[in-house]
Amino acid sequence: MIEDLCKKVALLKQMKEYHEAQADLAGSEISRISQLAYSEMALKGTDQIRVTGSMFKDGQARIITPDVKYKTSLLQPPVFFAYLRENNFGTLIKETVHPKTLESWVTGQKENNQPLPTEDILKIFTLETVSVRRAPKS
Repeated sequence: MIEDLCKKVALLKQMKEYHEAQADLAGSEISRISQLAYSEMALKGTDQIRVTGSMFKDGQARIITPDVKYKTSLLQPPVFFAYLRENNFGTLIKETVHPKTLESWVTGQKENNQPLPTEDILKIFTLETVSVRRAPKS
C-alpha cells in the first residue's frame, strides 16, 4: 500500500515537473510572439485584431490589442521615496512600495507624459506586448 502511494507521488511529481516545463516553454513563446505582434501592430497602426472563436475550445472570439507594461527595479529606495514625497506621491509609500503599485504609478506617469526619477534611482524595463481578452458574446 505505502509503496503504491509513494510510486503515485513520484509519478505525479514527475508529471507536474513536465507540465511546468511545458508551461515555461509556452510562456517564453507567448512572450516572443506577443512582442512581434506588438511591433507589427505598431508598424501598421492597428489598434485591435479580432480572432475568430472557432479555434478556441469555448468557441468565443478573442480581441487582441497592443499593450505596454512597465517592470521596475528600485535601486535607491530612500532617494526614490524622497522623490515621491517631493512630487506629492508620498501616499504610495508604506514600509515598501508594492511592485504592482509602483508599476501602476509608472504606467500613469508614462501615460500622462509626467517626469520619472532618473535610471540610477529607478530602473524601468519596458515590455511591449499584446493583451488577449474574450470578445463579447454576440
